[in-house]
Amino acid sequence: MPARRWYRDPVTLAVDTLAAARVTRLVTHDTWPPAVASRAHVTHWLDRHAPGWTHGVTCPWCVAPWAAALIVTVRAVSRRDVTPLLLPLAVGQLVGELADRQVG
Repeated sequence: MPARRWYRDPVTLAVDTLAAARVTRLVTHDTWPPAVASRAHVTHWLDRHAPGWTHGVTCPWCVAPWAAALIVTVRAVSRRDVTPLLLPLAVGQLVGELADRQVG
């Protein structure tokens, strides 16, 4: 699929959107131990070297554009279809949202 036309496909747009949402959640709120440890490390570093920027690590509105840019860039520069790489993130986000709605 040519790099300039991938968003003409609504499935690709949906996969990329959900994958970016999942990455955003992973960075900002997940309780998965590696995510928690990474977030703690980054916030500690920011507290020491860039006070005032710590909020940007836990703010989904701050992280989402960067997550989306990462996903779009990976798709644009990859010589292969990255949908198999992004699909588990997208499906995980969707299933997580549905599960949260059933429990809560």
